[in-house]
Amino acid sequence: MSDFIEYSRDLMEAAKGFREKAIAADGVDLKQAYLRAALLHAFSFLEAHLNYMAEHFENSQMFTLHERGILLEKDMSFDNGGFSISTKSKFSRLTDRIELLLFKCSADMVQAKGNWFSKLKDALKVRNALVHPREAHTLSEAQVTEAMTAILDGVDTLYRAVFKKALPYSKKGIEGGLLIK
Repeated sequence: MSDFIEYSRDLMEAAKGFREKAIAADGVDLKQAYLRAALLHAFSFLEAHLNYMAEHFENSQMFTLHERGILLEKDMSFDNGGFSISTKSKFSRLTDRIELLLFKCSADMVQAKGNWFSKLKDALKVRNALVHPREAHTLSEAQVTEAMTAILDGVDTLYRAVFKKALPYSKKGIEGGLLIK
């Protein structure tokens, strides 16, 4: 397992640990701090794995140049009569990147999206309310649990589509995790 994949796995293990601390926490402020940490670590896990998968297609003819730009979150440039992927970042929607991978790599994108994809979209709304606040926002244990489950299911589905094998540690679920003191 590469250092980066190990790091990605550690992000989810930390998310699990923060979730468990939130469940056991006394006091609203401490519980919210742990729930926020769990949610943000879980989304970092998703982004890390998505970036890892996208890099596998950096030079692949399976994707058009523009599609590779979306996957790699790079802008396109037009120089000397042709398009190329520039070094300039151009952020793409997380769901667009996921759907593009599923469209190209799975036999049935609708089936591959299953229930986890709509739950992931709900989780994105929760995350966006946290990282782009417009008002005070309180997380619930249920929201974070559903988000983490959707993220783990989504990464496992992407692994099955892209690498034709399960995410190695997906069977562990969202219980356990890093022991946070």
